[in-house]
Amino acid sequence: GFYHPFRGYWQTLTAPAPESIAAYPDGTVEVPLKPSGEHEWDTGAEKWVHVPPPEPTPEELRAQMPALTQRQFRTGLINAGILPEQIDAEIEKITDPIQKALMKTDWEYASKIERMYPLVDLLSSQMGLTPAQVDAMWEAAPE
Repeated sequence: GFYHPFRGYWQTLTAPAPESIAAYPDGTVEVPLKPSGEHEWDTGAEKWVHVPPPEPTPEELRAQMPALTQRQFRTGLINAGILPEQIDAEIEKITDPIQKALMKTDWEYASKIERMYPLVDLLSSQMGLTPAQVDAMWEAAPE
């Protein structure tokens, strides 16, 4: 493998010809093969250093939550003390007719509800629920 501070790492399938190596930019060094995508070349130490990925953000974790069926979603709301009639009333408060129609369609006909779905965000904000409360409701949804 080869490394250049500005161009990064690359590897060749075969030993490159001397004229190819001569064409590499100044500062290129030959390095051992990169162990994984989570390694970065440390020029000072002249070795690969493991750099684990950052912890996922709360939004990334929410995006990974499984979708709920309409029954699971509605049961979770009811168990959290939110009745379907309350959701209907919140949807009716939407002033934009297109947005209202879209939310009403999602509420009535979506077979699966994703955690990061606009309907979930809208309803949770209108109902005064924090993202953590919605997460807890999501995780407590019945099978």
